[in-house]
Amino acid sequence: MYNLTMFSKRVYAGVLIITASAALVLFILANHSAPSPQDTVTMVLTDKGFMPNEVFVRKGGTVTFTSDTNKQFWPASNNHPSHTIYPQLDPKRPLQPGEHWTFTFDRVGDWGIHDHIRSYFSAVIHVTASP
Repeated sequence: MYNLTMFSKRVYAGVLIITASAALVLFILANHSAPSPQDTVTMVLTDKGFMPNEVFVRKGGTVTFTSDTNKQFWPASNNHPSHTIYPQLDPKRPLQPGEHWTFTFDRVGDWGIHDHIRSYFSAVIHVTASP
């Protein structure tokens, strides 16, 4: 025969565990903030991809794209190959080794980018309206 007191203790323990877990998640979310947006950021395409692969910039801020490889590269907005999500975010040509390209963001949003030549290299640029 099942003991009602034992059942109550198990229910209580389960509720306690769920409540504590929810409180921990809320604490982590409340204390986790995105990095402060910058006015200028540099993204470097390496043999392993864009570094950093996620940046935060203010609206009106700039991102300079460069490479430390000896290969051409072509930073551009998603989607590959059309670059239609943010078409202005595209130098419209490959950049030579040692060359850089700077883009000023005039639209708030989360913008996925990729190297048009090696589209498996991708990154995200978060543009915020915050001062």
